Amino acid sequence: MNMKNVVNKIDFTLEILPKEYSLTITFGEGQPGNSALKNFDGKYQTGSINNLLLGKGKSIKGKKLLISSIVTDANENTNHTSVTYTINGNEIKTFEDDVDTDNSSIYYTTTINFI
Repeated sequence: MNMKNVVNKIDFTLEILPKEYSLTITFGEGQPGNSALKNFDGKYQTGSINNLLLGKGKSIKGKKLLISSIVTDANENTNHTSVTYTINGNEIKTFEDDVDTDNSSIYYTTTINFI
């Protein structure tokens, strides 16, 4: 069986260009998850993404960040999964979907466009 792939896009407007921006990714419904991305310095970040410094607004404006996340259904009470993207402490978007079968995983591919 193929793993479900949920493809998402977020357009995030940078309001203050001299400001530093950081990213946190969380998973809901009691389901564990991990993420992987290549930051704007060319370094790969994997696992838990918590307040990852992305850079100042003027240096990331016009760039895209591709994030891959895998969420596994470990909660016996639901097959529902979610992933939430937070920038500088503000939730910007949550995506949700159900896994196809108990104990399977779902793949979220998300691109954040910094405009």
